[in-house]
Amino acid sequence: LVLDPLSLPLMSNLADAYSFAGRFEEALAQYDKIIEMDPTFRRGFEGRGIIHLAKGEYEKAVRDLEQYHKLIGNPLKGLSSLGHAYAAAGYTDKAFDCLERLNQRQKAEPATVLHMDYAFLYAGLKDFDQAFYHFNKTYEQRMGIACLGMIFCIRYPMLSELKSDPRFKELTQKMGIDG
Repeated sequence: LVLDPLSLPLMSNLADAYSFAGRFEEALAQYDKIIEMDPTFRRGFEGRGIIHLAKGEYEKAVRDLEQYHKLIGNPLKGLSSLGHAYAAAGYTDKAFDCLERLNQRQKAEPATVLHMDYAFLYAGLKDFDQAFYHFNKTYEQRMGIACLGMIFCIRYPMLSELKSDPRFKELTQKMGIDG
């Protein structure tokens, strides 16, 4: 098996690994390389924005996540991270606008499971009751990529404030992973 060292998805996975290990500067450097190689590779902006969120650099997070949302090209997609960043930066009205658009998407795509999106956005708004409600819904439904995404999302450094909530430990125990 030979891996392409210039593969943007592989480079993005490496940046994620750095992030999960708390090696934020290395993760940022990796995302910077990705964006330099291809400024239309939206995952680079999403990942870099999430690192900025974890570091408390909210304006940088907003800027990157707005670019990520723009590159998606759909006004109803890519809103959970952006809404989280808006809330963290104090742009509550914009965060609630993202929530409203997420609600519109749910109505337009009733078969799409958006619980992870809701959980992430509500966590940014500090509405932990709603965040845990949606995390638990994701777990209960065990919907493929959404459930796999939950395993990664609960490891995101910007969600660390949830880890002190007893519901976090309950959830990770149900999942059979160490929170």
